[in-house]
Amino acid sequence: MLCFAPSELVVADVYQPFGEAAEAIIRPFYLRHVGRAFFYPNSLKDYADVDKGVDRRGFLMSFLSKNNPELLAGGLAYAPGEFAIPDLITHDPPWRKEFYEIKPDSGSGRRDGVTKVITFGKFCRRWLRQPYVPGVTFSPDERVLLWSGKMFGLSFEVHFHFYRHEPGLILYELCVGGQLLELAKHLVEIALTIILLLLLRRLLIPRGPMPFPEPMPVPMT
Repeated sequence: MLCFAPSELVVADVYQPFGEAAEAIIRPFYLRHVGRAFFYPNSLKDYADVDKGVDRRGFLMSFLSKNNPELLAGGLAYAPGEFAIPDLITHDPPWRKEFYEIKPDSGSGRRDGVTKVITFGKFCRRWLRQPYVPGVTFSPDERVLLWSGKMFGLSFEVHFHFYRHEPGLILYELCVGGQLLELAKHLVEIALTIILLLLLRRLLIPRGPMPFPEPMPVPMT
């Protein structure tokens, strides 16, 4: 299979809705993992970052304050207005108090994900005093079939793959496979072979007229 991050192929305006769709695919797997059916506010134990149209900061603060009411008096209400908001949090002491960030499996996705994990970890240590830590309990390695069919008479499949890359960071990618991909690989191999042969021919065959050796001198008798 050929795998790639969607952000590597499309512009930001197209990619952003896909990022929201990726999170929506992963959330049910997370709920299944923790053994519950709902996120906050229907459950106080598990939080998922909300989509557009909602006060994301206020929603997260509501989850944190209800699970840590003693922290309101300790200054949580005065926390900075802008900070990293993780995609998933579980508050299930004494076993689990952890968070996860979801990013595309690309160079920039990994860098942004690591930055958000570090930033929210600092926020927890500064304002919560009993920090949530980057998660290691949820370690998926899942492939979800998004589309299967035929193109030009050849089978073609698209899978959504996600896995935990490091503590607190879950990465995802799209993977394509099938007969059409194999045909494309063979066509690329044939094209590269032709290019290589042309290069070799150019290197091995000298340019211009073929030089002839000078005639041997006639011996004197």
